[in-house]
Amino acid sequence: MSTMLILLINMKLFLLSICAFIVAFTVQAQEEATASFEWAEHTNSTVSGSLNPKLVFPSESGFTVYSVEELGSQFYAPKIIYITKFDASGSPLSTIDFKLPVRSQKDATLLKVIEGHNKLYVFSHVAVKKDGKNVLYAQIYDNDTHQISEAMELSTIPIEKVNNSGFFDIALSSDLNTFAVLVHQPFEKKTNEAIHVLTFDESLKKLTETAQTLSFESERSYNETLFVENDGTVTIVKKTDTSKKHPVTTLITVKENSVKEHQISAEGFYISDSKVITFNNSKYLIGFATDNAKPAISVGGAKDNSFFIYNIS
Repeated sequence: MSTMLILLINMKLFLLSICAFIVAFTVQAQEEATASFEWAEHTNSTVSGSLNPKLVFPSESGFTVYSVEELGSQFYAPKIIYITKFDASGSPLSTIDFKLPVRSQKDATLLKVIEGHNKLYVFSHVAVKKDGKNVLYAQIYDNDTHQISEAMELSTIPIEKVNNSGFFDIALSSDLNTFAVLVHQPFEKKTNEAIHVLTFDESLKKLTETAQTLSFESERSYNETLFVENDGTVTIVKKTDTSKKHPVTTLITVKENSVKEHQISAEGFYISDSKVITFNNSKYLIGFATDNAKPAISVGGAKDNSFFIYNIS
């Protein structure tokens, strides 16, 4: 076979390759040109049930949206909660709505909505002077059955006045199996802070309850963050003297009936933001800190200059 013949054959093969590439590119371009995408708008400010949408339980088969809205236009309008299930294409399947509990003709105040294992937990509270108590309520939405449970009472604070009725805080563990409820008793002058700490399972069955008087003076408001670990250990990161030159951060750990306090801030080490995590069966407080909580000259306030990992265990 001559050299010229070999060159002609190679050229032919090359041209065939180019033609095949052009055909494939043209087909792909046509397919992309004809591809279509469907977009559904699930926010409509004029339709009840979609004013404040929050998406939960995303899956291959669909998703759920809930919206917390006011019923009426008055200043203290009661809240109504809409929950809508959608299929994978974004088409609505069914919607339910419900109100928060009412006691003595007084509507509860929404405290928190928490997403769990295919369940939504709606926490609210209402203080009534007539029966002398502030009650924490919970309602559970089951995404499998698309139903809401009856309101259940989780905790009660005896009160004398509605404007001094204590308050509740709630947290869920990272494995979504354990709830912690922190109950602050009403403010009393010249007394120390009294708290109750309760834990519940995912069905809101009570597991533990601990009452404790801390070393801090009772106040009307508190600067603190609540965490609960998978093993039921409750941690409160408490900040005091926040307006002073040397703010204090204290770690309060509650395990069943054991309550421990430990100050973790120090001069030149002031914690600005933190979170509790579990790693290798040990608990850590991680976050950011500054060495000067009240700088003499600073645009925008104190600046973080370090991050830290503190072994709580």
